[in-house]
Amino acid sequence: MILIHCSAGVGRTGTLGTMIEAVRCAHKHGKLSVFEIVDNMRKERMGCVQTLEQYMFVYNQLQKML
Repeated sequence: MILIHCSAGVGRTGTLGTMIEAVRCAHKHGKLSVFEIVDNMRKERMGCVQTLEQYMFVYNQLQKML
């Protein structure tokens, strides 16, 4: 278990959480959908990944990692 939190607990926290879940999905299933991951996270914590820049960061980092 990893505990992460930023000031509001949604933007940066959601961004990092999305990346962690995306890597897990990619390794487990061989595929991933950032949109689906964020959508599922928002069911628990509304507002996860707040900005276009945060989405772009997730996609750019995942391209480098995977």
